[in-house]
Amino acid sequence: MNLQLREQLPNFIAQYGSIPIAFEVNEHLAVELFADGLGGIRLIRRDVDAPYKKDYDSLPGQSPDGWAKQWDLTKWCLCAAFSDEAHVGSVAIIIDTTQVYGRLRDNAEAVLWDIRVRPDYQRRGVGRQLLAFAERRARSAGKQRLSVETQNNNVPACRFYAAAGFELRCVDRFAYPLLPNEVQLIWSKQLRDATDAGR
Repeated sequence: MNLQLREQLPNFIAQYGSIPIAFEVNEHLAVELFADGLGGIRLIRRDVDAPYKKDYDSLPGQSPDGWAKQWDLTKWCLCAAFSDEAHVGSVAIIIDTTQVYGRLRDNAEAVLWDIRVRPDYQRRGVGRQLLAFAERRARSAGKQRLSVETQNNNVPACRFYAAAGFELRCVDRFAYPLLPNEVQLIWSKQLRDATDAGR
């Protein structure tokens, strides 16, 4: 497949959101605590009782067409993937994390805010190339780490990030008061300079 990745201006956001991010939930990662957490935790894959569809874009303020109302997208990086000029995927990276973390920002970190691939192009390497672009772009901005948030009901995303070298950094069972059955998972990857690649 001939794939081209092109960085986009903020006004691309309407086309960005034309690719759906919804997925079918058939399994989740249950959190098991040992000694009330003092003995550690374990994530166990389990089937859900009744499969359902999860669509982040349907949550208030979460779809791409609402991002510009909340944040300054000129401090983000948007990239789109094209196959024979057809838009087949996109990724959004927050370079200046002050917008989402405020004074708690870490200047060494960039955040992968969103990644999506057109359903008929999934499992063809588009997501891997978009993720690699995000890593390069964060590194070129002087960032030492790329982090991404997902949930325990998005098992394919967890496998995707783990396979790409991300490590699970944080498990928060109480991050979503309105979604008590979902657990926040933060994944991070240390970014090496090109000079470190041979080490």
